[in-house]
Amino acid sequence: MVDEGADARFAALFRAHYIEVQRFLERRVADREDAAELAADVFRVAWQRFDPGAPLGRAWLFAVARNVLGDHYRRVQRRRDSEQGIRDAAALDAQPTASVAPDDDHPVRRALDTLAPEVQDLLRLRYWEQLDIAEIAEVLGLSPATTRVRLHRARARLRAALPPRTAQKGNER
Repeated sequence: MVDEGADARFAALFRAHYIEVQRFLERRVADREDAAELAADVFRVAWQRFDPGAPLGRAWLFAVARNVLGDHYRRVQRRRDSEQGIRDAAALDAQPTASVAPDDDHPVRRALDTLAPEVQDLLRLRYWEQLDIAEIAEVLGLSPATTRVRLHRARARLRAALPPRTAQKGNER
């Protein structure tokens, strides 16, 4: 059974506060379209939790907006972290480590030699032997999740050990 009085009260809440909620969100996100989508999410949540008998107003909507905004920030950060992980993996994959002979005086080889033996082993299994996470986990007797975390940390240690990149031609001023 549809409560038309509740619908009317929610519509009034929407008309009274939508612009305020959207402006609140616009001041906190870079993209106006994102703010509009987030405002729609706020009112979707508000509709789902709307209780015609409860005094729901502006403060409650702003609390919902803060929660929706927090979810948005976490999604954006996860996406950035994922994209950075992909870029990092691609950069390491692009390094010519597979062709480096043991006696080469290559910067990657020198950086690798400064790392702990277990870190070196993990990186060699991934990039020299071309094993995937599951295969490395099996070789090392670890879970795939633990292997993924250790590989991530190993990449970070290798990046830190590498010499800084020199300015590329055309980027110099």
